[in-house]
Amino acid sequence: MRKLTSLTMALFVTRAFTIHDICRVSAVAIFIGLVTLAGAPAEAAPLLFIGMAQPADSLQIADLKAVNVNGFVAQDVLRKIYDVSEGIPTPISDMLSSSAVQNDFTEWTTDVLSAADEDNAYADGADFTPTQSATGSRIGNNTQTGIRGVNWSEAAMHSDNFGRSLARDTMRAIKLLRRDGEASLLSMNASVLPTTTVAGKCGGLGAYLETNASYGVDGSDGGFNTSTKVVDAAAAGDARALTWEMITDQIENTFTLGARPTILTSTPNVIKRISRFLLSSNAPAATPTANVSGSTPTTQVSQGFVEVFKTDFGYTMKMIPNVLQNKYDSDDTSAVSVSNVFGISPEYLAKGVFWGAKVEPLAKLGLSHRRMISAAWSLKPLNETAHFKVADINGDSAVSAS
Repeated sequence: MRKLTSLTMALFVTRAFTIHDICRVSAVAIFIGLVTLAGAPAEAAPLLFIGMAQPADSLQIADLKAVNVNGFVAQDVLRKIYDVSEGIPTPISDMLSSSAVQNDFTEWTTDVLSAADEDNAYADGADFTPTQSATGSRIGNNTQTGIRGVNWSEAAMHSDNFGRSLARDTMRAIKLLRRDGEASLLSMNASVLPTTTVAGKCGGLGAYLETNASYGVDGSDGGFNTSTKVVDAAAAGDARALTWEMITDQIENTFTLGARPTILTSTPNVIKRISRFLLSSNAPAATPTANVSGSTPTTQVSQGFVEVFKTDFGYTMKMIPNVLQNKYDSDDTSAVSVSNVFGISPEYLAKGVFWGAKVEPLAKLGLSHRRMISAAWSLKPLNETAHFKVADINGDSAVSAS
């Protein structure tokens, strides 16, 4: 047997040993573990691990970190910035056509055919006096100018940082402007005519729609006011739970007027509950199924979301959960955050562009680099009767049939 004289941290024994051997070990501070294999061959000898206390004069990483100033340990920081919010889309802005705007107030005209006359019959040879048709309407909306800024000092420009730069912040400001525009288009904002001291605002879809709109108790329409040329504010009503009948009633209203809205959009919590309803046994629809080929195996995917549904009138609508559509306060004594549900006919809705996002360097002030990123936009409901709104919906309540 080999004599063990001094052990510090660990000892790997290469042959069998006995308690007698261990008793001969000197200067052992802590005996951690002992394993024996009686009669085992030398090559299969067990492991003996014996540890000692850390010597007081050893250099530890905590000592290096504690050195004034900022320590001697280099930071291990990945030179990349992760921002999940950059993945939030602007689905409505991306979907709509862009319409050039040449003034801070943009206008367009609408018209409508008179009702069909089932008794339109004249005798042969009868005289006829032509009647003047309706002149239609001239409506509009104000533009809205948004600004985002970037300001970097000279030292910040030359610093060795973890992925930040003037160029990166400029690109992020452009993205923020697009998000601002998306939220503005779907808002409940009334329009504001600009003055020398007041910024102009475009009226949002939540304020503009009035023909096909339903509200909670005490809610009322806004709409374009032809006398003042302002999109009036819509009054919020009491919070209410959404029913499928509320949606189908408005689909019927728009279809009767000649439109076929193909987009149903709202805040994520409302769209989630509409989808759950359509997947439930209470939905007045066939259970969604997948087409499976009988000749080749097909991977099946659990269906947890309804993206498209067919209306009572034979066309389909796509559901879009929009993170950038903001909620607003209900008219309840204790206000509740509520949402609008919009039905959109994309061919009758456009985004007016006075100017797109542009980057302009501002006057240099000392050791600073400043950039102004601006854009001006408007909402153009080319015919508001082609869309609908179901207002004052509490997105935390389940959707029912009626």
